[in-house]
Amino acid sequence: MTSTWVENSKARRTSAKLNPVTVPSKRLDTWFELLADCRFRRLITILERQLDGVTKTRELFEHFYRRSIGSDTEVTDDARIRLRIDFHHRLLSKLASAGVIAYADRMDGVRYAPPEEFEALFAYASADRFPAEVDRSTAAEAERTQDEVVLVCLANHRRRIVLTRLRMHESISLADLADEVAECEQGRPLCDIDEEQVLKVYLSLYHDHLPRLMDAGLIDYDQQADWVSLSNQSTALDRYRPFLPND
Repeated sequence: MTSTWVENSKARRTSAKLNPVTVPSKRLDTWFELLADCRFRRLITILERQLDGVTKTRELFEHFYRRSIGSDTEVTDDARIRLRIDFHHRLLSKLASAGVIAYADRMDGVRYAPPEEFEALFAYASADRFPAEVDRSTAAEAERTQDEVVLVCLANHRRRIVLTRLRMHESISLADLADEVAECEQGRPLCDIDEEQVLKVYLSLYHDHLPRLMDAGLIDYDQQADWVSLSNQSTALDRYRPFLPND
């Protein structure tokens, strides 16, 4: 059966109801990672706009293909084949693994049946917030927008904890921040956590997570004072607050 496509899916997006987030942290990592990639957002937008429940895989690819190339872009047969391989073996497979679609190689169709929490998250990370994705070239896709950089930062549970604690304190020493992150991750008071574990958290924040958050413009770090604070640009996190760990 041929799928019916509609031009405006905003009503369905905004109707998604936010529940307390009970999504496992690893699953949420994956969802943020997917939504940081314009190709996944493009594909989800197409799936969201069909009304018949199941879309034939070939039909879905043709819609995705037309939205993935510029109107003035000349595409070789090799490029189309590469896009088809990526579509089947990476994009659809990852969405299926993330619980967003029902799909298997043996199936002739794709069913878009995401959890309510994913629909709510997609409503916040809506494609409408990003530059027009029709005619967005492959070269442009290699350059992330600021909104995409924020989503990449949120695609890690430890970084989400860091941002939550900074929202509580506004500024805090890195040592105290490491203590609080360790407590949150372990679900135990600091006195019951091995010092070596806390040190590992401290080092991972210093060498990995803080530099990423600084590059994204979300935090400021005074290395001499060993002091961390939210930046003025951290307001970009406000719309994702329901998906951050509880304060």
